[in-house]
Amino acid sequence: MIKDIEQTVKEIIVESLELSIDFNDIKNDAKLIDFGINSINFIKLLVEVETVFDIEFNIEMLDLNAFETVEDLVKSINKMKNLTNQQL
Repeated sequence: MIKDIEQTVKEIIVESLELSIDFNDIKNDAKLIDFGINSINFIKLLVEVETVFDIEFNIEMLDLNAFETVEDLVKSINKMKNLTNQQL
């Protein structure tokens, strides 16, 4: 499941940030800031992640510093998905 999340997150990053790279070229330890992300497209990215994964980030997570790397974002999504599944 985490591999599916990783792939989807990388696809969302490429699409949301309008990058001209293949999502397979994005490493898990890649820093989001290295993709030229700013506060506006960071929120755009998180909104897309929320929509795709049917999750909702807490207000304190709506900070670029909350997710330094792709892996940080993937781990948070996985944790949130697991919590949601446990509540069902």
